[in-house]
Amino acid sequence: MGVTDGSGHYELEFAAGSKGAMVGKHRVNISTFEAGEKDDSGQLVGFVPERVPAKYNTNTTLEVEVKRGHQVIDFPLQSR
Repeated sequence: MGVTDGSGHYELEFAAGSKGAMVGKHRVNISTFEAGEKDDSGQLVGFVPERVPAKYNTNTTLEVEVKRGHQVIDFPLQSR
């Protein structure tokens, strides 16, 4: 899993506190969705609807093979 910052930079973690990704083939899901949560008054806060096309998340077509060592694997996304 990884989260981008405001500049689009990211680092992956494959377990809590363990940076990087496991070696091997992986299916990749890219999403902006955040479910949010209810506050003390019962109002939903923090909800972010999905803005990335389904072909990159729920119907992902993205795959990558992670090899040993440092690598940068970026995914140029298209809105259509």
